[in-house]
Amino acid sequence: MNICKGCENSCETPCAAAKALLDLYNRLRYEEWTEIIKILRAQLDLRDAEVADDLREMAEQIITKFPEFGTHYSELRVNETKQLYQEI
Repeated sequence: MNICKGCENSCETPCAAAKALLDLYNRLRYEEWTEIIKILRAQLDLRDAEVADDLREMAEQIITKFPEFGTHYSELRVNETKQLYQEI
């Protein structure tokens, strides 16, 4: 950042203080936007992403056949799903 354009000096050296202020402003602005987005997500009950039901079913079938691809949580979900299907 060069703020010397209106200055009588003919140097082209970037101003370290102005750059530090701009960096600080950008960091604070980013934190502010992050907080605003977090509040709006909660108010609007938005989620980052949700898996489609057909993809979830396919993933559960794959994990059932190949348990090494699953995690403990995934295995619990597969077992819950199996129980639900058996009850129906």
